[in-house]
Amino acid sequence: MAQLPLFNDASATPTKAVAPRTTDATPTLPTLSKPDRLPAGTSWHMHTVQGQELGYLLKRSKRQSIGLRVNEQGLIITAPTWVSSAQVHDALEQKFPWIVRKLLDWEERLQQLALGQSQWCHGGSIPYLGVAITLQVNPSALKTTFSGQAHAPCAGDTLTLPLSLDAQSSRVQDFAQIWLQEQARQYFIERLDYYTSKLGIPYSGLRLASPAKRWGSCSSDGMIMLNWRLMHFRIAAVDYVIAHEVAHLKEMNHSPAFWRVVEQLMPDYVAARNLLKKHHPDTLPLL
Repeated sequence: MAQLPLFNDASATPTKAVAPRTTDATPTLPTLSKPDRLPAGTSWHMHTVQGQELGYLLKRSKRQSIGLRVNEQGLIITAPTWVSSAQVHDALEQKFPWIVRKLLDWEERLQQLALGQSQWCHGGSIPYLGVAITLQVNPSALKTTFSGQAHAPCAGDTLTLPLSLDAQSSRVQDFAQIWLQEQARQYFIERLDYYTSKLGIPYSGLRLASPAKRWGSCSSDGMIMLNWRLMHFRIAAVDYVIAHEVAHLKEMNHSPAFWRVVEQLMPDYVAARNLLKKHHPDTLPLL
């Protein structure tokens, strides 16, 4: 009888070859402490892996493989009821490089989010189409205004918000994001029209959203969803996502034929795609 795989696809080794690390030392892992309140159905465990203490939440389930994931709660392992503690520890050893990478990314995201909270204030700076613009609050202003060209900003341009100087950061963030969403809709429609006319296939509509794990999507009926938080990135990165989703109007897959369509629409798409790979939608603004 064939043995069931112990690992699911979430932490599987990429099929594409990855260059070996040039450093011998494993980076120091962030400290993972036991939560004050454990999520339902989980238990807290500590295990030493390659000389480092690793804390994790363990959840037993009826699944047939060991699953590893890292989210806002830290490292979570979901294991079948029949898997022993020794097998879980073996999984930690085998997947340690993956765990290290994910936990370091997780720690960086937390730091960036903390930084982001301090940006929403008078004099704060946020990324907009790849450049840093300054937020100003002005109780005398009648509406939100931008000092530069909305779709061709320069570093140092200011976004003035009609708020009092002691406005809470949440209010500053709300007003700024309303403006960002307005600019996103205008810019996205302009570029969608450009790429669909270039491809010769129309789209049925645009939906703005801010999903935590996706920059965009295209449904079979031609409806395109775009993450408005893309407006924090350089124009080339924004255009790549739009071209990517437009290409799905012709190829609803990620086959070689699909990538040829993307290249037809945007010949230099690779650099923009690589930029987005470094970032996660739920950590913005972070440039």
